[in-house]
Formats: sequence, structure tokens, C-alpha cells
Amino acid sequence: MDFESLKNSNCFPVLCVVILPVPVILAIANFNKGYCNVSETLFGKIESLESSDYIKKTKDVFETPFFDVLANYLKEHNYGAGIVQAIMDVSLLDSQSIHNELAYNGAIENIN
Repeated sequence: MDFESLKNSNCFPVLCVVILPVPVILAIANFNKGYCNVSETLFGKIESLESSDYIKKTKDVFETPFFDVLANYLKEHNYGAGIVQAIMDVSLLDSQSIHNELAYNGAIENIN
């Protein structure tokens, strides 16, 4: 079925697949190399990032009380790193580091 026939029918495809020639795909990939991804935009080119720096920079950029609320929640309910992993969809290692920073190291300012 061609596109015109499809337009005139009451059926519409749910997924449209576009097949591009390899040179076009490579050109797109090369074009994208000129731009940073979100983490590089926020944190620069880094080998590793401490959870305290991640929390501070994220708070500064997005101006959100998310980490304040999460820190209070962890302290009030005595939850472990698993809840951080589930809420933030991060690796267990990252969630343990973030949990330790929020629950024990006091990286968050103005926690009541």
C-alpha cells in the first residue's frame, strides 16, 4: 500500500520507519559529535563526578527542591539506597553514593 492509499483509508500506521542510506547516517553521527550531551552541558567533560557536586550542580541548574525533599524523606523514614535507585532510575552504585551524601554527609543546605 502506498502513502496516498494509506492517507485515504481510515488506517494509519502506528510506527513509521525511515530507512536512510549509510552515508546519511554517518553524516548525522558526525554532525551530532559537534554538540555536547546533557551531562557534558551540565558538568563539563569529566572522568568522575562526586555525588555532592552532582547534587549541588543539579540544584543550581534546575532550581528544584528535589534533593532537599529526598534528603528529608530518607532521614524521616530511614530508607536505604534502594529507594534512591528506584526513584532516580540510577545504578545501585550511584544510588548508594547519592544516598550517603543525602542521609549522612549533609550536602543539602537548609534541611529542616
